[in-house]
Amino acid sequence: MAPCIEMYNKFVNTQAANNWEQIQKLIPSFTPVIDYNKYDQLATYLSNIITKLPYATRFKIADNHEDIVQCMTNWGLSDKPYNLFNIDHHHDCGYNGGFTTYEDVVKQDLECGNWAIKMQDQFPLIKRYVWINNLNSNYNLADNVIKTFPEFISTNDINIINYIKFDYVFFCLSPAWIPPQCQPLFDTLTFLFEKIIKK
Repeated sequence: MAPCIEMYNKFVNTQAANNWEQIQKLIPSFTPVIDYNKYDQLATYLSNIITKLPYATRFKIADNHEDIVQCMTNWGLSDKPYNLFNIDHHHDCGYNGGFTTYEDVVKQDLECGNWAIKMQDQFPLIKRYVWINNLNSNYNLADNVIKTFPEFISTNDINIINYIKFDYVFFCLSPAWIPPQCQPLFDTLTFLFEKIIKK
């Protein structure tokens, strides 16, 4: 959604059932624009990655980012070191509301904007956090939050995942951020990935 996400980014209300109706009222002329090249790259790379997963149970599809915390528990990763790759327009390390320190973010309820920090609090053996973002992503992130990660990498080059061997994949929709008319693209990938993982 890189070509258009900043048009509606500040209007998203993850708690509102009518989030997209409200956005359409605030931006009556809004029409989503999709970067199909990135979509193609994501489909290709994730298809290759999922094909190489050792077990079908290591691939999880969910609606929301924060579901990854329960997923990590289900995968039994509480006492295992891990690297985390987040492909997202947002860094998900806490936004707004005075989230200026790690401690501030940890005190908040788990949600899509802070799951990366909240997860690290529950699964502290993280070795590296890699945020794969867009050229127009908001890179503002407090130094004292970044420093809580042993290593923090920010890049807009999705090609780096083509050279990584992944053990687990968490794939989510995040419906508050994806316009309803674009959500069938997620369903298409879900269908594709489920077919691959069941082979």
